[in-house]
Amino acid sequence: MLGVTPAMAARLESWRFDRNLNRLEFKTDVNIRPRAQLIQNPTRLVVDLPGIKLNKPLMNQPIGGAIKGMRVSQFDPQTTRMVIEMALGYNLDPKLIQIRGVSNVQWSVQLPKPQLNPATPPIIPTEKEPTPISLSSPVPGISKPSPASPQSTIQSIEIEPNSGRLIIRGDQALTYGTHLQGSEYHIILNNARLADNVTGPQLTPSSPVTRLRLRQDDSQTVTIMVEPSSGTRIGDLMLIDAKTLVLTLRRSLLPIGQPGGSSPGIPIPVTPHAKFVVVIDAGHGGPDPGAIGIGGVREKDVVLSISQQVAALLQQQGIEVVMTRNDDSDVDLEPRVQLAEQVNATLFVSIHANAFRMDRPDINGLETFYYSTGDGLAQMVHRTILQNVKIGDRGVRTARFYVLRETSMPSILIETGYLTGQNDAPLLATDNFRTQMANAIARGILLYLGSG
Repeated sequence: MLGVTPAMAARLESWRFDRNLNRLEFKTDVNIRPRAQLIQNPTRLVVDLPGIKLNKPLMNQPIGGAIKGMRVSQFDPQTTRMVIEMALGYNLDPKLIQIRGVSNVQWSVQLPKPQLNPATPPIIPTEKEPTPISLSSPVPGISKPSPASPQSTIQSIEIEPNSGRLIIRGDQALTYGTHLQGSEYHIILNNARLADNVTGPQLTPSSPVTRLRLRQDDSQTVTIMVEPSSGTRIGDLMLIDAKTLVLTLRRSLLPIGQPGGSSPGIPIPVTPHAKFVVVIDAGHGGPDPGAIGIGGVREKDVVLSISQQVAALLQQQGIEVVMTRNDDSDVDLEPRVQLAEQVNATLFVSIHANAFRMDRPDINGLETFYYSTGDGLAQMVHRTILQNVKIGDRGVRTARFYVLRETSMPSILIETGYLTGQNDAPLLATDNFRTQMANAIARGILLYLGSG
C-alpha cells in the first residue's frame, strides 16, 4: 500500500451499491488496500479503507430485501468504514465474497446471493471472531472490471401538490445515499446525471420546501439539496420502483417544546432527521434505586422522568427512539448494550443522577462522560445543557463505564446533578427542573445530529 500523508488529502471520491447486482463499487484518489471482515449477529460486511478520510457525516443507503442497508462513516481519524448489513435472518458465505481491484483506485465488492437461515434465533451480539475476507486480487488493477450497470439520467424532480412528497425519476435504476448538512437534507444519487432540461420544482410560499438545489458533483454523482420549510420535517426516503425515489415531507402537528406543557420549553431546532435511531438509557430501575439523595429522592425515578421526556421530544422531530426501560423495570448493563447494537443505533445516551456523601452537600453540578467516539456528542449536549439550565459545570471527561466502552456507536453518560448536593437535590426533585433538563438534552442531541 502506498503511504498516505496529510498533504495527499486521501479521500473517498465516490461509492455506490448496485442492488440489482449485489455489488458495492467505490473509488478513492490514492492507491489503497481495503480490509474486509464478515461479522455475525447481526450479519454485516465491514470494509475499512485505511488512510482515507470521508469529509462527510454518516451516510446511509436503505436497500431492502435480504440486504437491510449500507452506511459509510469515519470510523476513526485515519479510516473510512463501509458497512453492508443483512436483513434479519440472512447470512453470507464469506468464501463467495469477492473484493477486486478494478484499477489502482477503483474497487468492487461482489456479494453472493444472501441465504436465509433455517431458523432465526434472537439477535445477541456475539464474541465470535469476525471472518476476514481475502482480496480476490493481490494487487489492484489485475482483474478486469465487472460490467457496470447503466447510468441513470434524472428526468424530473417534482413535489406532488396534494401529498407534498418529493418525487425523483430517472430513466434507469437509482442508487442513493443521504446525509445532513446543516439544515439541508442531501440526497446523493450515484451513477447518475442530470438531464439537460431538468430544473426542479417551482416553489411557492406554501411549499413544504424552502429551497431545493440540484448539483452535478462529477460525471457519476448528483446531489439534491432539500431545505424544509418551517414546521416541516423530513420523513422516509424510499424507492417505489427501481427508477422512482420518493421523499416524504411531513408537517409537524405538535408544538416544539416539552411534553405536557407544564412550563415553557427550551426551543428545539426543527431540523430534518432521517433514519436516525437514538437509544435513551434511563439508569438503574427495579430493585436498584441508584443513588438516594436528600429527602429520599431516588435516582431511578428522576432519570426515568427525564428520559421519557427526552424520548418524546426526539420523536416529535422524527427521530426513532428506543428506550432501554420505559417503566420501573430491572435491566442489567449487558442487555442495554445489546439492545443498542440490535437496533443499529446512531447514538446511545445514558441518563443518570449523581451522589457523593450526605456530609458533602457542597458538591453539585453537571458531568458528562464519554468513551472513544462520543467526544463530540458529549461536548454538544453538555454545552447545550449549561446554556439552558441553571446548574454548575463539573466538566466533560472520558470514563470506561460498561455502557460506554461496549457500545459501537457514539455514546455518552450524563450525570444530571447531585442528589446529595444542596443546590441540585431540591431542583432534581421538581417536575419543572426535570423538564428543563430533558429539553436541553434533546436539543443537544438534535444539534449534534444536524451539525454534519
